[in-house]
Amino acid sequence: MIEVSEFPDLAQRFQVYGVPLTVINDSLRFEGGAPEVHFVPALMSKLGITTPASETHRDESTGPNT
Repeated sequence: MIEVSEFPDLAQRFQVYGVPLTVINDSLRFEGGAPEVHFVPALMSKLGITTPASETHRDESTGPNT
C-alpha cells in the first residue's frame, strides 16, 4: 500500500485520481473497492490461472464453497 501524498511521483506514474486504486504488475487496475467476486477472477486471468466456472460465479451470500 502506498500513500500517494507521500509518493507523488508514483501517483503521477499510475495516474491516481481517486483512492483506493489497486495496480498489479503495471497493467491490471481496479479503482474503488473491487468486490472479491470481480477482483479474484481478473487477477487469476492476468496470471494465466484458470478456474472452474463454479468457483468464479458462486453466490457471495451463501459463503465459500457452496
